[in-house]
Amino acid sequence: MTLKHTSEDPNLKLAECVNDSRFPTLTSLPLKPTGVIGEDFQIEWTPAKNLGCGSASFLPWELFDLDFTKPKRKDSLFFSSSNGLASGNSIDEALLHALCEVAERDQVTLWLLRRSCLVRQIPSKIDLNTVDDPEVISLLDACERAGLAVYLWSCIGDLKIPTFKCAVADRTGSTPFQQRAGGSGAHPIKSIAATRAITEALQSRLTHIAGSRDDAYWHDYEGNIPSNTSNASTSHDYYDSEESIDFGSIKSLSDSHEITTMLTSLINSLASRGLNNILWIDLTREKLNVPIVFLCVPGLEYSPPDEWFVPNERAIELLRTDS
Repeated sequence: MTLKHTSEDPNLKLAECVNDSRFPTLTSLPLKPTGVIGEDFQIEWTPAKNLGCGSASFLPWELFDLDFTKPKRKDSLFFSSSNGLASGNSIDEALLHALCEVAERDQVTLWLLRRSCLVRQIPSKIDLNTVDDPEVISLLDACERAGLAVYLWSCIGDLKIPTFKCAVADRTGSTPFQQRAGGSGAHPIKSIAATRAITEALQSRLTHIAGSRDDAYWHDYEGNIPSNTSNASTSHDYYDSEESIDFGSIKSLSDSHEITTMLTSLINSLASRGLNNILWIDLTREKLNVPIVFLCVPGLEYSPPDEWFVPNERAIELLRTDS
């Protein structure tokens, strides 16, 4: 399949696909809060494969249509994003990367929801002195030499997939750019998940230093995180006051580094929570021959809580049972 939407792909009214198991329930997908759903609303679907059960399925084209040079329909329902878009040396490796990313979004979203909305808090900040993995220790040492404080939290939830959130901060608060930057990472092997979170936080920091992204806006520098020593001091006091847990208390989902084994461990983890529809589309182009996939797991949470947040059943259930 190419990136081009074809005339053979179905363009159906909502009423035509509501009771058809090949089409995911709309409320299980990343919805915009401004969307208005009606029976006559037409959705462009494209064929997808099901990694969970192998049956034929469809996904809304809009989910992964990232051509922002063209105007989007004003009544669009879905968030278009690169969440679940991944490449690899093989299709299985691309699927592994994609599945880790959508699981990461879900686990981080639920972790943030717990921290912001629930009275009963579960300690999640990692005591960095308990980290025993050489690669993670090497990254922490490099940050220390650069004058950066590192904070790491475990976001692992009911999926049991090691997931971490990281923040790095300038210890002195003297830099003329953002003092804090964040990142997150998920992987069946906890040390890889931790290194992904740390390196993504460092990548975010470098991006704000270089200003080399189209979505790095001036207001991020001007008002989001002011550059002053008191700001840095306050953040350190806040983070350091949290109760910590041992890095050793986090368990890897897989002991093997073999791609197929790790992919199977993720599939089984999702299935244990009733998430059997793992839908993916092969976007590999023959001329390039680089395996590229887009993957979506209907039911997983997509977006951290903000004004655009439309909670899925998992978020609602968390608030219902833990509040």
